Amino acid sequence: MTSAPQVQVKVARLQTHAQFEAVLQQSVSISNFYFVLHHGASKLSTEPQQEKLQSVDNLFFQGSRLGLIIPKRWAKRAVTRSLVKRQCRAQFALAAANLPAGDWIIRLRRSLDSGQWNSASSPALKQHVRQEIQHLLAQAQQRWSKEHSYPSEQVLIKGASC
Repeated sequence: MTSAPQVQVKVARLQTHAQFEAVLQQSVSISNFYFVLHHGASKLSTEPQQEKLQSVDNLFFQGSRLGLIIPKRWAKRAVTRSLVKRQCRAQFALAAANLPAGDWIIRLRRSLDSGQWNSASSPALKQHVRQEIQHLLAQAQQRWSKEHSYPSEQVLIKGASC
């Protein structure tokens, strides 16, 4: 049996040092054991015009952009860093609709190169990273929904007779 084809959603990315710095300086962060999630408002209007013209995606950007900081210090093997980046992008693409628009950075903050995984790209490591990112993004969704809930929405939810 063949599995169903997977649809890949492309996530807009933070690309320059200045973009990363802007998010890290103004950011609100949420963390778990392995990762930190930073969020900041997009500042496309303050970026130099040349930089906007270099990327066609930036000209039509209205949603969220993702930046990843996966240092060699915490993931020694390139295979592991690539696995973490793929999982971060995939989980962010699934959760982006439920998160506020803006710039997001996911940063690895602890070592993933421990003896508990068979290889640098084992299915167990992939599942563990996926669960950690899902948990982190779920925390962000909860935090954002609490900070930005409106009284009319609360009334509708309380008065629902489902």
